[in-house]
Amino acid sequence: MQDSILMEGIFRIICLQKTKQILMRHLLHHNKSDCFSLI
Repeated sequence: MQDSILMEGIFRIICLQKTKQILMRHLLHHNKSDCFSLI
């Protein structure tokens, strides 16, 4: 029982980190295109 809860917690942390990476890349990409459109 304890192991499954631990695994679920680890899985959620990994998913959150991947989601953050994707969001950061997305934001950086949009910021770059915004900068280029301003120039």
